[in-house]
Amino acid sequence: MSREIPVQADWNWVSRGWDLFLEQWQMWLLNTGFFLVAVVISLSGFVPLWFWMLEGFYQGYANWLSPLLWIGLLVFFLGSGIAAFLYAGLYKCAERQLRGERIQVEDLVSAGDRFTILIGVQGTVFALVLIGSLFCFLPGLVVGALMFFTTPAVVLGKRDAREAIDESYRLMSSDVPNLLVLGIVTNLIASVGSNICFIGLLASIPISVLITTVAYYDCAGITPTNKADNTNRFV
Repeated sequence: MSREIPVQADWNWVSRGWDLFLEQWQMWLLNTGFFLVAVVISLSGFVPLWFWMLEGFYQGYANWLSPLLWIGLLVFFLGSGIAAFLYAGLYKCAERQLRGERIQVEDLVSAGDRFTILIGVQGTVFALVLIGSLFCFLPGLVVGALMFFTTPAVVLGKRDAREAIDESYRLMSSDVPNLLVLGIVTNLIASVGSNICFIGLLASIPISVLITTVAYYDCAGITPTNKADNTNRFV
């Protein structure tokens, strides 16, 4: 059931996300490590693409049949697909912990039924942000902020693509200033780990996922009873 009362940002979400991470930090580090391996695989696709561009530079034309091009694209899209799949799994880990259970490695691959919808939603959001950014940077930023809850809406709320976009817009627009700042802070937390030789991402990414999950459940009012997090307001 979705909540009917107005949504209001609660900055306790940040501390609650941190506390939840500390409770099972070993498994969070392990699962996030698998996710980051997929990200590295995706990024490695740029290596053959770089050599393909150098090849075209020296030859004076782009060889569209070059194996370097197609190997690079294959590795990039394959790695990106695996990374998106495992990222959805991180939200399933958060869901399990919010139910008072111990998270497992198997949780990373438990979002298969939401993968196709998630790819569609992420592609749509990316296109909307890109279109908004073409007119001016600010519209793209606003669109991205309004779509903050699309991933948990798909993975946790079991929404389809349109429902996820509509729900994220409805929740975010109900308290734009505070939720916008929350989204920015959460994204900063997720990226700050890259400043520590990227090792910090092992902690910063799951913390941001937990913050987003707690915030989504509280805003949507569909959270399961949380035995691990006594500060949860909705039972």
